[in-house]
Amino acid sequence: MKKIFAQQKGFTLVEMVVSLGIFSLVMVVAMGAFLKISDVNKRAQNVKNAVNNVNFTLEAMSRELRTGTKYVLDNSHQVTFLAYYTSAGSPVYYSYRFANVGGRGVIQKGSSSSNVVTSFTDATAPSVNIKSLDFILFPDDHARLAIFIAGEAGSIEKLKTSFGVQTTVSQRLKD
Repeated sequence: MKKIFAQQKGFTLVEMVVSLGIFSLVMVVAMGAFLKISDVNKRAQNVKNAVNNVNFTLEAMSRELRTGTKYVLDNSHQVTFLAYYTSAGSPVYYSYRFANVGGRGVIQKGSSSSNVVTSFTDATAPSVNIKSLDFILFPDDHARLAIFIAGEAGSIEKLKTSFGVQTTVSQRLKD
């Protein structure tokens, strides 16, 4: 009687070790790429949120400056202007300025019934660090005001991104 040995099918130990090594190498490379993409996404989200906040603040400033009159600059970092008159005929002045609050730069807005504004509130979000806010007044037929904002977005050092925004606003009504 002849015995026929069936050939056993499967992987050897060496084949398993090699395949696990290759799989591990591919996973390490893929995980590194995934983490890098995750960091880039966080940076993009920080920049998007910061720029949206700065754009919202800049748009509000522009709208109010457009309808305001009697612009007064204080060393190019603060502008005060007559915003409107109340129904009782009292003037309301607005002021925008750059301030350093707890080591973080912010744009602040204040209002007063006189052209000396002393009470301010932050107009930009805590996630935005404003580095500079500058105004340039062009006193021509209709006053024009250039606004320059520079800052950085993000709270984690390696994810911080710098940005700069500028616009020019022209006065609707002549003084």
